[in-house]
Amino acid sequence: MRAALLVFALAGCDATFGLIHIPDRTDAGIDALDAAACSTQPFTNARDYATGTLPLGIAVADVDGDSKLDIVTANQTGNTVTVLLGLGDGTFAPKQDFDTPMGPTGLAIGDFDDNGTQDVAVAELGGNLMSVFPGTGGAFAARYDYPIASATDVALLPGVTAGRPNLAAVGANKLTVMVNNGTGLFSPNGYVDIGDAANDVHIDDFDGDRKPDFVTANIVGSNISIGIANETGGFAATNIPMPMGPRVAVTGKIDGDERPDIAVVSAEAGMVSLLLNTDGSHFVPGMSTPVSGSPIGLAIGDLDVDGDNDLAVTNSNESKVTLLMNDGNGNFTQNGVALAAGVTPGELVIADFDRDARNDIAVVNRTSGNVRVYLGCPH
Repeated sequence: MRAALLVFALAGCDATFGLIHIPDRTDAGIDALDAAACSTQPFTNARDYATGTLPLGIAVADVDGDSKLDIVTANQTGNTVTVLLGLGDGTFAPKQDFDTPMGPTGLAIGDFDDNGTQDVAVAELGGNLMSVFPGTGGAFAARYDYPIASATDVALLPGVTAGRPNLAAVGANKLTVMVNNGTGLFSPNGYVDIGDAANDVHIDDFDGDRKPDFVTANIVGSNISIGIANETGGFAATNIPMPMGPRVAVTGKIDGDERPDIAVVSAEAGMVSLLLNTDGSHFVPGMSTPVSGSPIGLAIGDLDVDGDNDLAVTNSNESKVTLLMNDGNGNFTQNGVALAAGVTPGELVIADFDRDARNDIAVVNRTSGNVRVYLGCPH
């Protein structure tokens, strides 16, 4: 399952990639007193919002077209997708639920049919399906279902069909490329062998060739799979061993250069591991940080307004979120302030929900059946 917030600018078969929750905040205008207060309590005003039962996946986008970020969750045992419409001040309207066939786990949001509204693709482990819900501006029309064996996650994959995104769905030990026909309908177009029990997938451009590459976290194989796009539209995939139980792999600039790096959270090992991008297709181990309490969720973004990407980790057995602060060179330290979460916190996202140019955090609490939103200080 993946927590995602990606935007792609398409031009023919090329694409540029960016995490839209990481604006340039080096001139944030925070005075010294505010900065000192935020160093000890960087996130405040936590609020809970009900979802369906056992929320796993979480994604953020403006699904109703009002220029305010909304939250969408995939609720595995509830067999629903929950939409929380943002009010623009960091609060959200009561949930709307939409039925799915069986066992939704991960999701991705994008305008698949180019009608100006956001659609949602959902991976469903229980139903061996990927479902696509065409958006109608805050709600959804009748869905389309596509068979994907043991589907756990799905991500936007920039394509060449009139600038409309394709999809990459993972399940078992395969990544399936689902090609958009231009109207928001999809068909499979080959697959890539990856590690066993892939749990999530992220898309980025690791080698700067404006073609989408991918990384998956594979639980059973205790490895990640990195796929570099080739000239024919396929991928050259490599498995890299990781500490036991990798759950999520996220991408972003970590060590101060312009190449996207990879951070991986491993639950059984209790570890966050870094892989630093050296030349676009090769990665070397970076710093490893022990994290207690069976960490299963990971998100990347600037949490302390210094222009560097930090990490937020969920400690599922300890009902908290740990913040790892980056010194700008890929060295991380815990800031000493853990955020109290609900029961069994899982996937999480970093985004600016209250539009104050400072990042906030939203985390799904699996057993509690809700999303907790923390607003960045000051707000």
